[in-house]
Amino acid sequence: MTNIYIDIEAINSQDERVKEYFARSVKAPSNYKDPEKIQAYIAEGAIEAVNKTALDGLGHAICICVAIDEREVATFYAYEPKDEAETLKNLYTYLDDSLGNNFSPKTFIGHNLVGYDLPMLKKRSMVLGIKPPAYIPFDAKPWDNTVFDTMIRWDARNFASLDKLCLAFGLDVKSGMDGSMVNQAYLDGKHDEIASYCNHDVDVVRELHKRMIYA
Repeated sequence: MTNIYIDIEAINSQDERVKEYFARSVKAPSNYKDPEKIQAYIAEGAIEAVNKTALDGLGHAICICVAIDEREVATFYAYEPKDEAETLKNLYTYLDDSLGNNFSPKTFIGHNLVGYDLPMLKKRSMVLGIKPPAYIPFDAKPWDNTVFDTMIRWDARNFASLDKLCLAFGLDVKSGMDGSMVNQAYLDGKHDEIASYCNHDVDVVRELHKRMIYA
């Protein structure tokens, strides 16, 4: 069995078309009469909608960290949205070079892997016209042997943060950043911090997997 630990960090869409679309599509409630309040409502709604694009495939996967079994974490980073396609290609090349001659069963492991990381990777690959390796289990069910989602293994009915699992298992809790802060950190040029945060998540997930696999 080969274990592939993975974590993805994404930012909001930087596409002006997307921003313009939401600016046009947000409508103020009919009881709003004051033009200033209407404009404020629309502006706030558009910002909120764009902020959600980091979760739905319209955003950009700018940092991907992976670790195969006990190897060091490999980091793939897009310093600009235009670099995202090359970043995904480099990731897939790395996986192929590392796993190409390895025919043992493969399990992809992450936190909220089934609900976020794999779907995001699939969507961005489709958008950018990049063919991923066939062994990535994009459509796996949570109970399949090809995936191990630490969030679902902990509580299949309720969302549990990675920090919560760290506390439960006595592991180092992430500090200084969480997923909601990645977009602003990216805009502020804090690329090393984002990469470190993503890298840490992979290390933590690897340790959680070792602790949880026997449960």
